[in-house]
Amino acid sequence: MDREPNNDSELNSELQALRRRIADLEANMGRLRSESQRDRLFAEAADEGLWAIDAQERTVHANSRMARMLGTTVEAMLGTSLFDFMDEAGIAQCRDNLERRRKGVSEQHDFVFVRRDGGRVHTSMRTSPIIDAAGVYQGSVALVADVSEQRASAAQLSLHKDEFRMIFDAAPAMIWFKDGENRILRVNRCAAAASGLSVAQIEGRSTYELFPEQAAAYHRDDREVMRSNQPKLGIAESIVTASGETRWILTNKMPCRDERGDAIGVLVFSLDVTEAKRAEVALAESEERYRDLVETTQDLIWSVDAQGCWTFVNRAATRRIYGREPEELLGHPFSEFESAEQKLKDLEVFERIKAGAAHFNYETVHLHKDGRPVNLNFNAIVLRDGAGTVIGTTGTARDITERKQAEAEREELSVKLVQSQKLESLGVLAGGIAHDFNNLLVGILGNTELALMDMPHDSLERQAIESVGVAARRAADLARQMLAYSGHGTFVVESLDISRVVNEMGHLLSAVISKKAEFKIHAQAGLPAIEGDATQLRQVIMNLITNASDAIGEHSGSISVTSGVMQADQDYLAGTYINDALNPGRYVFVEVSDTGSGMDAATSARIFEPFFTTKFPGRGLGLSAVLGILRGHRGAIRVHSEVGRGTTIRILLPASLTLLESSTPKAGGPRATQDGWRGQRVVLVVDDEEMVRTVTRKVLVRAGFEVITAEDGRDALTIFRERRAQIVVVLLDMTMPHLSGIETFHELRRIDPNVRVVLTSGYSEQEATQRMLDSGLAGFLHKPSTADEMIASLRAALAY
Repeated sequence: MDREPNNDSELNSELQALRRRIADLEANMGRLRSESQRDRLFAEAADEGLWAIDAQERTVHANSRMARMLGTTVEAMLGTSLFDFMDEAGIAQCRDNLERRRKGVSEQHDFVFVRRDGGRVHTSMRTSPIIDAAGVYQGSVALVADVSEQRASAAQLSLHKDEFRMIFDAAPAMIWFKDGENRILRVNRCAAAASGLSVAQIEGRSTYELFPEQAAAYHRDDREVMRSNQPKLGIAESIVTASGETRWILTNKMPCRDERGDAIGVLVFSLDVTEAKRAEVALAESEERYRDLVETTQDLIWSVDAQGCWTFVNRAATRRIYGREPEELLGHPFSEFESAEQKLKDLEVFERIKAGAAHFNYETVHLHKDGRPVNLNFNAIVLRDGAGTVIGTTGTARDITERKQAEAEREELSVKLVQSQKLESLGVLAGGIAHDFNNLLVGILGNTELALMDMPHDSLERQAIESVGVAARRAADLARQMLAYSGHGTFVVESLDISRVVNEMGHLLSAVISKKAEFKIHAQAGLPAIEGDATQLRQVIMNLITNASDAIGEHSGSISVTSGVMQADQDYLAGTYINDALNPGRYVFVEVSDTGSGMDAATSARIFEPFFTTKFPGRGLGLSAVLGILRGHRGAIRVHSEVGRGTTIRILLPASLTLLESSTPKAGGPRATQDGWRGQRVVLVVDDEEMVRTVTRKVLVRAGFEVITAEDGRDALTIFRERRAQIVVVLLDMTMPHLSGIETFHELRRIDPNVRVVLTSGYSEQEATQRMLDSGLAGFLHKPSTADEMIASLRAALAY
């Protein structure tokens, strides 16, 4: 105090005033302490770091946020240099900033601090200088925000933008950004390439300029997307490129929105599906062709499930094979359309499938709707799932009914062909043997007759010689049977009523059959005539009746003979024995039926073999001769027999349109018995068998002829040329080496058209003379012949 108070009152006043100042100071100090505390609280609560430095860049204050940002504590920061948290680049940048702050410049900038652990912190700093009243720089205070994450995000965003830009341009899809006015703001390279333009030629232009034909449709879809503010997906569109090519695209359109969510444009993603579209069209066409092929093919294309039920069948084959529509099969068991016998066979197939078979082929029999069987060849594969479980089968089936029938027919024809060839071979053999046998019999019978002519009637040897003649004639009968079997028997052809022939045989037939058999004749009247030899046909009927009687044996039964006429087609004739390619047409038939024991298939196949019999042996040629006779008549025979149910044999003979009479000169005429007729002049005997020539010479010489012999046709022609004036008749063998009898005959006729020729042969007169009927043949002599028959034939020829 400068002066003392004058009195207590002044002193009290001053004291009061001092107290008030002290109170004010205390109040101010409390306020200041409160504000400092508040400031500290504010600094600690701030989201940013607070960092204050003095003029020497030393830390005088920092909040906890700042300390954590630098990886340290507030206490550790106080007194540290600002540069302690920087690298060289940061120090250089900081010095520049400090120069500006010393000049009173506040600024905001990015800065990178180095943490205590060596890490880096990217910050954004707002820095302000502290200048005192005298304008002297006292330090700086900075608010520091950690922007490391933002910087990383920004870097990542920048990277994403680069990547997006790369993806945008490299994307195989076409990408367009369009505003609400249908202008193209952004387009990628793929879209530009598909349009046939460059990016620069597209961006900023309207679709109405670029694609005038499609622009209206494009804009309509764009407005719909913007109006609804919803994507529109799967739009199929077409564009016309700059080159004029039309390409198909599949488009998704999405609205582009502003901050408020309002649509301001359209983002368009399009894929060029032209090739896929073409492939789709090609596939559809291919599927259509495949469907047509599958549905119309005649082979069955099928599938069944694991339960064996149809799941697919094609229409055309189903109709043809089953006589049904596919809907009638689908869902039904496979076995429902099989024969009962085949269902058992299918068990083997199922066992193969269970055993792991992947493929199988087999033949089966299914049933048509009308009940007839259809032979099928199934070719199938087994369908399995990933676990190997059978889930079904699929494949094809071919109708082989016609093939099976053809195979059966071929097999039947093959058997018949073998049988025919065998019988033909046997016939050739029988004919050859009979021919040679007849030549031997000519010698035997001729010499026997010559011997008898010179032998007294009361001679003891005459009986023996006559027995030789009888045996020779019986041997001649056997030779005739062999010729009949071979089809070369002696026929006297005439027009016949077969019913009359049967009726005439009635009494004889009744006599030869079993007494226990009931015999009936059903001979139809008014049948067409046939051309044949009555004697040979009687032998055929007798043979069939005898066999029928033997089949009945000692048991009761019935035998019937029926005649009639029928129209035989090719199929019917094909089922006969030795059909020899007979022509279809009208045939007269004789049918012999019995109720006897019948025959099995093996026996039926052998009944026409020579000397085959199911009875005691030694019965002769039997049905073999029947077959030969029918062959010679251009006929056929059909046999049906069942064991225990009897046999029916039908012979067929071609019906004649008119009643024809044979024009063949017949051997015979006046017989040279003991009427004293004598031959005159010269006879030329032509035969390749010496025995025949010798015997014939003896017989003819005894009859008064002069005889010249020739051993073959060439020798005969030479002789005839030399002595034609003396030769009155030629006795000519039909079968000779070098030059046959027929060839020799024609050569003789060329030398002398009036030559008389009598043909000799062991074969039938019809066969021997059929090619010489109009050639002036004077006669025919069947071998073996008696001396009387030989003389009679020459006598008739000389009278011809």
